[in-house]
Amino acid sequence: MTSQQVLPRDRLIGAIHCELADAIREQFLHRTDRRFLIDWQAAYTITLKGNETGALAADANKIPIPFDRGASSVLISAGADVKGTANRTAVLKFSLNVSDIDLHAAPCAETYATGTHPFLRGNIGFGQWLNEALDTSISDGFIASHPDRLTSVGHTFQFVVLATAGVNPTFTIAPRPITINPSVGVSREEDNSVDVVLAKKSSGGSGTTTVSKVKTPEQVRKVEQYRRENEDARQTIAQADAYFDTADGRRLAQLQAQIKGKEAAITSLGVALPSGLAAPNNLEVPNDLAAPLAEKARREFSELQGLENQFATTGGAELERKQRERTTGENTIAENQGRIQAIESNPKGVRVTRAPAPALPPSENTNIATTQLQLTLERVIGNKFSGF
Repeated sequence: MTSQQVLPRDRLIGAIHCELADAIREQFLHRTDRRFLIDWQAAYTITLKGNETGALAADANKIPIPFDRGASSVLISAGADVKGTANRTAVLKFSLNVSDIDLHAAPCAETYATGTHPFLRGNIGFGQWLNEALDTSISDGFIASHPDRLTSVGHTFQFVVLATAGVNPTFTIAPRPITINPSVGVSREEDNSVDVVLAKKSSGGSGTTTVSKVKTPEQVRKVEQYRRENEDARQTIAQADAYFDTADGRRLAQLQAQIKGKEAAITSLGVALPSGLAAPNNLEVPNDLAAPLAEKARREFSELQGLENQFATTGGAELERKQRERTTGENTIAENQGRIQAIESNPKGVRVTRAPAPALPPSENTNIATTQLQLTLERVIGNKFSGF
């Protein structure tokens, strides 16, 4: 191949990559109907062929060139008296995700290398091809409305890198064929190609299928009902607690506690409490109960009656209602939580979930590989009929 000093291959490859990135970037910036390309991948294969005959053979091109910005000529070889023929071929493959292209990057200048190699110019024509390829594909109404049906686009570009020695020395990338200005001395010609493919991402395998148990619509309805009932019960409990925290609520709760204390004191003496408001003398005291204890039981019962009367006439019924409501709410929540848990632990429905397989990297994309193979076969067939 041309020596790395004369034509750095990283500069040539960088110029090709930059032109392709520009062509793809243009689709996003100027064509809103091309946004589907963001999920695509790209690959390109560069085939570099160095063909030298006559006075300039491969080994003659090894001297580094002093690329002085003010230079008016480029020295290609060590001398013009070197005779022979040299053919070299190199194949380089690259791939990328379209989403990795920086949409905000500045376009490539016509002169890609402005530092160590200021003489690399020209382009291959990726932008024009990509516009024409996508315009042709999307002109179909069905594809335009279903761009996901478009699988890939590909093309083989032939290009030359011309090394000229003259007043304005350059290395020019140009499509093949090219008409060379006869007034410019051509020291070297390289016949090369680039296979470019843009394709949808492909996945490895058929993905995964998951079968899970889920609630039936009836179970869902019941769970929602139980949760609504629980929410109502919580509000009832909150209202009861708010009442208990009022002055009346605290006073009545204190009376209620005193009543329960008196009842406990009487029953601890072995005396049964009568129902209703009976007179103290009507308290049935066991005959074998000692007189002092019997008197104490009647006194406690009289005080109990006073407390009960005060409780009943100052809102005791409201306190007891709030207490019953709170107890009912707590029971409702406990029962419904059990019902919900039973449904959640034993759903009667089935759900089938299909997850697509993860996308393969560009180097393993089957859509790209298939299109690359087709381009290769087309080129082989074309060369066969052309006599090569």
